[in-house]
Amino acid sequence: EINSRREFFNWLSSQLGHSNMSDWYSTTVEQICEHGGRGLLTEYYSGSPAKAVTTIYPDHGWLMWKFHRIPKGYWGKRTH
Repeated sequence: EINSRREFFNWLSSQLGHSNMSDWYSTTVEQICEHGGRGLLTEYYSGSPAKAVTTIYPDHGWLMWKFHRIPKGYWGKRTH
């Protein structure tokens, strides 16, 4: 299941012309939806590109504050 979602995001990355993982930071909901990912994004990731790519590519050292939109509740979950 996660592999098919990863395949979609790998394909999307090439469609959007991404050259590295950092390009995901500026990817918008609209771009994902325009390429057929609306259902995937809403069903599995609460409509959040950040939540999607951090789940799909968990080994990358993501900096959540760099995303176009930060997942709802992210800042409230931070512990110091």
